[in-house]
Amino acid sequence: MIFSDEFHPFRLPVPGLWLNIFQKIKSIGFNGVSFYVDWSLIEGNPGQLVTDGIWSLERFFYAATESGIYSIARPGPYINAETTAGGIPGWVLRIDATIRSNDPEYLKTTENYMSKIRKIIEKAQITHGGPVIMVQPENEYGTWPEISDENHPTQMNREYMEYVGKQLLDAGIIVPLIVNGHKALGFWAPGSGLGATDIYGIDSYPLHYDFPALPSRSSSFKEGRVADAREGITEEKCAELVNEKATRIVYKNNYGFGVKLFNIYMGGYTAYDYGTAVGESRLVSCEKYSEQKLQANFLKVSPAYLTATPGRGVNGSHGTPSSIAVTPLYGNGTHTNFYLIRHANFSSISSTEYKLQLFMSIGNISISQLDGHLTLNGQDSKLHVTDYDLGGINLIYSTADILTWARGHGSARVLILCGGAG
Repeated sequence: MIFSDEFHPFRLPVPGLWLNIFQKIKSIGFNGVSFYVDWSLIEGNPGQLVTDGIWSLERFFYAATESGIYSIARPGPYINAETTAGGIPGWVLRIDATIRSNDPEYLKTTENYMSKIRKIIEKAQITHGGPVIMVQPENEYGTWPEISDENHPTQMNREYMEYVGKQLLDAGIIVPLIVNGHKALGFWAPGSGLGATDIYGIDSYPLHYDFPALPSRSSSFKEGRVADAREGITEEKCAELVNEKATRIVYKNNYGFGVKLFNIYMGGYTAYDYGTAVGESRLVSCEKYSEQKLQANFLKVSPAYLTATPGRGVNGSHGTPSSIAVTPLYGNGTHTNFYLIRHANFSSISSTEYKLQLFMSIGNISISQLDGHLTLNGQDSKLHVTDYDLGGINLIYSTADILTWARGHGSARVLILCGGAG
């Protein structure tokens, strides 16, 4: 599984500090970083491209490699990334051509930038000993919020998307090309025609202030909400919303869909880091950092998750009350099953008692085996396991969170569990 964080080197233009960020990301248990390249910052004047000093991608890749972190490169040319014009330089915006289209005049402006950046990325591919495992052409190309096809006629220009992908392939990019769509419409998915990529992913910003919905499916997950003082929503309130409780709810909801590529993005403009585990000051938010660490390390030692088949989430199933939803992930080639337990109403702040009736290798079992019930606290979610493989030792079930396990001396196993109240 690729579990990655978002880190843009141009937002921390001090190369000497990049290793510190990568080490903190690695310490969480993540194994990747996605990053953008801002064209407007390195080619402010046509033909004058700067790729050294604070703009050196080689130093960025070195820090990633030193930390054991994979990289997902997103060079654009359009990146969005909450930057002015999505990183397209001002001098490009002034040309008499349709931007982000196969207009020859526009394509000509991208050549100097793309030709040099793609060569740098090509040398850093994992096939050459570098950290780059995927490259994304363009960004969110195909639809745009509240803009119709009539008002944005070039947004589905397949010739343009094919051209950008070919720019990368012609430079020797052989790692998979990945797409990040704004909506789950299948544009640029494998086999979808001209401009298709190798891996299809989507944006998802599930957290709005009243918690109205969660994503139906997400392979590239974006967490956050843009703070708007006009609505009375401050950055501090947003940070409270996307705290460690939200991490337990929304991340685990994604696991219920069997997500295998999970990239965490931030949200906002001036304060770009609200609610993040590692802020722009490089300080760590202990509660959120710890929760991410718990989940990431569990997935790292749970290879059965990679092949598990998601079942249908049903309220009141497996012996639970109707206020509890259970989503199973069944072992596909393994005996291990996973059960996502959450409130039927995601925003519930009530605590609910429940028991589970599950089939395991020893038969139908009621959990908990002791007198009493399990408790799902408000704004919480749990992931229970059955027939969990500890390197040849079968853990029948666990209602506590598994942080990690390892082989001890001889046949011994060391298992670290984490359990809160209930």
